[in-house]
Amino acid sequence: MNPLENINKLKKILESFVEDIAKLIVTKNWVSLLLLVDAGWILFFSPVIVDKLLQFTIDFKLPEENSVTYWVIYGLVAFTIFLTALVIAVRIIQREPPSLPDFTERKAIKGLRAFSQDDAEIFAQLQRERDLRECLESLTSNNFRFGILMGESGVGKSSFLQAGILPQLAREESCAQGIYIRFSNRDPFETIYQTLVKELKISETSINHRNLLEIFSLGVASADKPLILIFDQFEQFFVHCKQKSDREPFIKGLKDWYLAPNPLRIKILISIRGDLADRMFEIQKALGYSLSPQEVFLLERFSPTEATKILQVIAQAEELKFDEGFVRQLTAEELASREDGLISPVDLQVLAWTIEGQDSKELQAFSWNAFHKIGGIEGLMTRFLNKTLEARVTESQKQAAIKVLLAMTDLDRNVRVGALTIEDLQQKMLGTLTTSEIIEATLWLASPGVRLLTPVQQNGNLVYELAHERLILALREVAGKELTSADKANQLLDRRVNEWLGNERSARYLFNWQELRLIRRQIPFLVWGRNKRNKEKLLQRSWKRLYQQLVAVAMVLVFSLVGMGWWYGPMGQIQQVRWKLADLGKEGDYEYRQKAAIAFLKDGSLKQTSAIANSILDSDDKAEVLTAIAETYGKLENFPEAAQSLEQAIAAADSITGSYSKALVLTAIAETYGKLENFPEAAQSLELVIAAADSITGSYSKAWVLTAIAETYGKLENFPEAAQSLELVIAAADSIT
Repeated sequence: MNPLENINKLKKILESFVEDIAKLIVTKNWVSLLLLVDAGWILFFSPVIVDKLLQFTIDFKLPEENSVTYWVIYGLVAFTIFLTALVIAVRIIQREPPSLPDFTERKAIKGLRAFSQDDAEIFAQLQRERDLRECLESLTSNNFRFGILMGESGVGKSSFLQAGILPQLAREESCAQGIYIRFSNRDPFETIYQTLVKELKISETSINHRNLLEIFSLGVASADKPLILIFDQFEQFFVHCKQKSDREPFIKGLKDWYLAPNPLRIKILISIRGDLADRMFEIQKALGYSLSPQEVFLLERFSPTEATKILQVIAQAEELKFDEGFVRQLTAEELASREDGLISPVDLQVLAWTIEGQDSKELQAFSWNAFHKIGGIEGLMTRFLNKTLEARVTESQKQAAIKVLLAMTDLDRNVRVGALTIEDLQQKMLGTLTTSEIIEATLWLASPGVRLLTPVQQNGNLVYELAHERLILALREVAGKELTSADKANQLLDRRVNEWLGNERSARYLFNWQELRLIRRQIPFLVWGRNKRNKEKLLQRSWKRLYQQLVAVAMVLVFSLVGMGWWYGPMGQIQQVRWKLADLGKEGDYEYRQKAAIAFLKDGSLKQTSAIANSILDSDDKAEVLTAIAETYGKLENFPEAAQSLEQAIAAADSITGSYSKALVLTAIAETYGKLENFPEAAQSLELVIAAADSITGSYSKAWVLTAIAETYGKLENFPEAAQSLELVIAAADSIT
């Protein structure tokens, strides 16, 4: 086998081993952990292995008497660890109920979940007979087309519909077929279409999925009986279609159905929370209906007497001890609301679930003793939530569970956000929790032993939603103590948006990057309120400004890097030399100026060369510089540029007063023209040299220059022009005394 494969195999074994140990520590499985330590002690610390290890490493062998002592210590340690693990295991078994934990769905105790159609038998005993009878009579009457079921959160509307109404409509003798449609954050058209396809076993067709009348017609054509469509959790329609323009297509579809000349065999019952029932006015106005008392159903909470009977049914179904006298007093004095004396069904379920979940059979009872040991009824839902979250092993796991629950909640309206997939949660909680934390927390919250989230199959996808809205207020209280960062983010957002609006949306009230980072991490837990649009604009402008600042910084950084690259690169280095040479040409002595002028000359900077030459005032110094420049031009062998600069040198030489110095420069210029070997231009330029030589007063110096000019004409080898120019030389020589 390849050595690399062996290394990878060993790595995987070690990873698995470390993960197993970590799980034992996190889950506090001390028995397995101690037995693992015991096995390690027995395997690696036996006297034989230790003796061989000492011989191999330091060439030392245990004396025989020490070997006996070591064997005794070795055996005692191994036995002690094993005995400790055994004692812990015995104590754990004593604390646990004799039977294994039962995570199956309870018959009568649902906790925060609704009763389903399979629970019709037990639900029929839970004091809703009169409500069921009245509702069914209206639904099945010929005059009924549209109605509303409303009630406060926790009153049991979903249970009433699923375990009460639907089983009755499913009976063979029923004159109509009930279709249960749960609204969520999904598109309402798609929700209705997919439910009808599933329930009526319709083959999917190419109908317009945005046309409610076509969807209803498809359902009617596939059903043997008239349909009663039950829209549960209809408040989700208003929660997720916030703008009136978003709601218009669906409301128009309802209007087309309601006002159709040939009404379809469809009836609709809408279930909505009581505190949001006023939103139905928008639909009522569009449809132009006026509901009669037989078309509006109010589901109310229970009286203490009804609550007592319900708890008795639950106790019998779940085989819990029941003290009727205690329960009567409990429902009347503890559970009943102080305002109207009624009791919410969800409070009964939480109480029953809390009692049923106690560790010992003694406390699994509706009795004074069990009740007082539990801690009373005050804050039942909050205590229930806290107790559930205590099962989280670490604080980070507890925080993750709370954050997932909050992500399932619309805190502005105290409603559920709808059904979300794991991927939806990951997108919503981006930067708040890791993917593995979200998955672990969601699966735990939806597990049978917890049930704070309800898993639902939706179009082949597993989605989750908050088990019940009554949980939201308790969640607020628990989260208020745990999520200080979320509180800070909400307080900051509320304060800053008011300051921003009060100061004419001044840019100085925009968030800085640290504040934006805090808010971004808490996005799932922000309470937007009525100021949502302004808060979103404030955040949008703050992010825009931050991006602009980042772009500006990036551009400065880029330009700085480019500038540094140029400065330290060849071009930058050359330019720095030019600047240094320019300084030397202005301030240095004539030797430095001469070198600077020649350097600029070779660089092609003729203006700089001339400027340096003209800046020298001393005649002798200027002569030396100009002479050096002229000689350099002769080496460059580029006549056009050289001729131009030599003419400037001739003009500069005119300002030299000393005959010798002037002659020196002009001689060098004349000799340079001879090297350039371009007669027409050279002859013309040499005439300028002749004119300059005419001004030399010293005879010897003048003769020296004219001799050089004559020799240059001889090198040009073009007689007619040379003869003409030599006449000028002869004329100039005439003045030599």
